[in-house]
Amino acid sequence: MLNKAKEINQFGPNGPAHSPFFKRVHFIEDFSKLPSLIDSFEIGVPNQTLILLNFCYVLASRTINVNALSIVLNQITERYREFRIAIVYQNPVSDRSPELSFLHEK
Repeated sequence: MLNKAKEINQFGPNGPAHSPFFKRVHFIEDFSKLPSLIDSFEIGVPNQTLILLNFCYVLASRTINVNALSIVLNQITERYREFRIAIVYQNPVSDRSPELSFLHEK
């Protein structure tokens, strides 16, 4: 998943680009590190900054601790309430494959 995100950022949504789609991107594997990561960089002023959290396929994990993720997201939204924050996620469509129905339990 991280490799695919890096590839998308390199090429953008419409094919090869001359520069990364998002200029300041950080890829992490442990969502509990998000608050300290965001605190570590200069993020600009609220009306010119978008904090984009991409959780594509993360919520489909059988081992994700939803309560711990909720706590982290609450910390971020409290701390950066004046900033625009977008959360993106996707899971595979489960109605085509009954064995994937667990993906939408959370």
